Amino acid sequence: MGFSLILYSRKEAPLLFIFIAGTVFGLSIEYLQEIMSYGRSASLRDAAADSAGTLTAVILLWWIKTKYRNYLQPILSKNTTKSRNTLET
Repeated sequence: MGFSLILYSRKEAPLLFIFIAGTVFGLSIEYLQEIMSYGRSASLRDAAADSAGTLTAVILLWWIKTKYRNYLQPILSKNTTKSRNTLET
């Protein structure tokens, strides 16, 4: 999700939004594991691991965005809706 926002959005990737969404998703999965009757249980360690994984992904996305900005800029300028949806060859 985050990498596609960097590649296909002309705006800055909202890294804080990506972190919050990933953390909320992880917490939601932990909650669902607790209320479902499939023998799974919620764990604070799993929730912390989900948040740590999301933070790692955000840091990597920030690093890729800053390190490869000059390389990605020509790609980003070519990604327009008109050029991607044509059938002409």
